[in-house]
Amino acid sequence: GSKPMLLVALALFLFGSVLCGISRDMTELILARGLQGAGGGGLLTLAMMSVMRAFPEAARPRLQGLLGATYGLSTMAGPLVGGFLVEHLSWRWAFFINLPLGVLALTLLALKFPHRPPTQRGRLDHLGAALLGATLVSLLLSTQREAAAAPVVPASLYAAVGLGLVVLFVWVQARVANPLLPLSLFSQRAFSAATLMSAGSGLMLFTAVVFMPQYYQLGRGLSPADSGWYLMPLMAGITVASMGCGRVLAATGRVRSTAIAACALAATAFAVLGFVVRDPGASLTIASACLVSLLAGGAAWALPARLTRPTRRTAGADSDRR
Repeated sequence: GSKPMLLVALALFLFGSVLCGISRDMTELILARGLQGAGGGGLLTLAMMSVMRAFPEAARPRLQGLLGATYGLSTMAGPLVGGFLVEHLSWRWAFFINLPLGVLALTLLALKFPHRPPTQRGRLDHLGAALLGATLVSLLLSTQREAAAAPVVPASLYAAVGLGLVVLFVWVQARVANPLLPLSLFSQRAFSAATLMSAGSGLMLFTAVVFMPQYYQLGRGLSPADSGWYLMPLMAGITVASMGCGRVLAATGRVRSTAIAACALAATAFAVLGFVVRDPGASLTIASACLVSLLAGGAAWALPARLTRPTRRTAGADSDRR
């Protein structure tokens, strides 16, 4: 069931935060961040899954929108609070600040969240999970910028290993009894489209969240706190679009038109932002304005993908339209 896994993921995240805060060197910090990320990644996935399982279908669009808004509000405050902590206290407090909020969430989950029994039981696909993890790590390492001196392992070799592991992962998934990723799902057009949209929106959102702070601080010389202020429109776009999109979908059920509009909005914002960051003297206000549209489109793009379900041909004209 999802409740025990939510509690485990949150406990891992909190334990990793403590280890990050007390780390003595970069190696310890990286290892602790890995543990913290394992818990945080579980929370992101399990929160969405828990909404789908614990609440009726009519309430899910609104609740998914609230989840997106919560993410936006917390991420909106994060750059400001983090910049203040780094400048005036210590970077360690960026991790310790998680503890009181996490303990509160852990307590509320344990006491209030309903427990649902597992929907199905079966052996876990440990081999598939290991192959998927190795694949993602290899492909991630292939994106590193090679130094002037010859690297120990060239990025091209990581890319080749990653592509080979992709083939091996697909081969294993087609043959195990309980695959981590059932390939039969991709025969459903709605599922394939929703998966592609989720992947695209995730790539787009994380590109902006990761690289724009670096642009403001390294490219334009802003302090961490000032960079946080210019990132505020980015997070406002996520918050407003997540809440608004959830209400629109709940009221109209128009998944396709919402997704198309979101894609167009995000693509336009990315195109304009590409020209803005190439100009060393470009207005930072214009860059921030682009982020509003970019992240609004991204949040609206991601929500229909989470709510789209494979439909059978016999489900009726209304389901086909949606």
